[in-house]
Amino acid sequence: MIIAQKPFAAAANAASLLHATSQHFRQSSIPTAATPGVAGLVGAKDDSKDGGRGGRERQHQLVLAFEVLRTFNFAGHRLHNFLRQSVVPYLDDDSDEVRLAAALTCAKLVEDLVRRNKASTAAGEQSSSRVFTVVSDVIEKLLVAGISDPEASIRRAVLASFVPEFDRHLAQGENLRSLFIALNDEVFEIRESAIAVIGRLTVRNPAYVMPSLRKTLIQLLTNLEFSGDLQNKQESARLLAHLIGSSSRLVEPYFGPILRVLRPKLRRDRGRVGAAVLGAMGELCAVGHQSMLAYKYEYMRVIVRMLQDQSSAARRRVALRALAQLAGYSGYVIDPYLEYTSLLDILVNLLRTESNQESRLVLITLLGVLGALDPLTRRKSVLTTRSTVAFGNEDEGCVNDAREGGQGGGVGASGGGGGGG
Repeated sequence: MIIAQKPFAAAANAASLLHATSQHFRQSSIPTAATPGVAGLVGAKDDSKDGGRGGRERQHQLVLAFEVLRTFNFAGHRLHNFLRQSVVPYLDDDSDEVRLAAALTCAKLVEDLVRRNKASTAAGEQSSSRVFTVVSDVIEKLLVAGISDPEASIRRAVLASFVPEFDRHLAQGENLRSLFIALNDEVFEIRESAIAVIGRLTVRNPAYVMPSLRKTLIQLLTNLEFSGDLQNKQESARLLAHLIGSSSRLVEPYFGPILRVLRPKLRRDRGRVGAAVLGAMGELCAVGHQSMLAYKYEYMRVIVRMLQDQSSAARRRVALRALAQLAGYSGYVIDPYLEYTSLLDILVNLLRTESNQESRLVLITLLGVLGALDPLTRRKSVLTTRSTVAFGNEDEGCVNDAREGGQGGGVGASGGGGGGG
């Protein structure tokens, strides 16, 4: 209740807690290290390594203090000096838990500083150069932790904490070099975060980002086309999807080459590789727009098949998102219901049975994008399809292949050639 009634006093107490904890270990330590803020931890390091009670209590106190700092609202307080002097040194702590808590706290406090500084500037106040310098220094320290910390979870957390508010600082040449180093990390999720951030920075510093990102794009396409390792192909497709989604400006001139690599993979590959390729194709819709309509039939065959896959909720979610992207960016609405008469039943059934909340959200969005279908038009389409299937002794997929051959021109021929092979 006291915390709820006096938020500013509680915030000050939180800062005092961390400062007091730092002072306690600084005074009780062996004064052998010359680095301020880190010297105070030397005396407790041996306890921590041995799993002693003192080391465990120290870790608990510090992690709790960092959690308090991340939780409280420090509006009206400038903590940039406190951040640099009392929080940043713990990025070099021996304890993984303390380093992780310190990294998350640094990112949260820096984000708050940037937002408040931006709001002050918008209100006509002069921007603080001191705050700008501290923010730049802290982000550089976080980048060092994000590429060199021995614990993968800390590297992953640091890169995931780089929100768009940091882009002005991340777009500096030295910071970009560090981010490109993270593209070679052994952990795939870290490479995903790095490529998403770098792609976002193409609008901030295109002269520096674009040449290196083009090399990355070519490398991903080469891996996807020629690699014999399925996991490598899957990861390349997912990284390509992140790259396309975050930097459409870079990808636009390479729309044709990317499509030439993805289309054969979309037709042949199934399982996780096929889902990753479909995800990349979905992101490509934001670049190609109505140009994607020329490939809609081969695209839709994969989507309908994947929506009917009961073995993987993740693949169904990829298919739902890909169809929503195709419909939204190309204007391919209503027609999917008429050309694939089972699609509406599949989507309604998924709406009834899908338990994954993220998939349900994507599904509801998709239903809104595809639009409302006139019941009479749907009934006529279903009857026409049934009579065609009964007369020709074919299934719905063959009916749509025939439509593709009649309406898609060269694309239909390409699809038929692939099927014959």
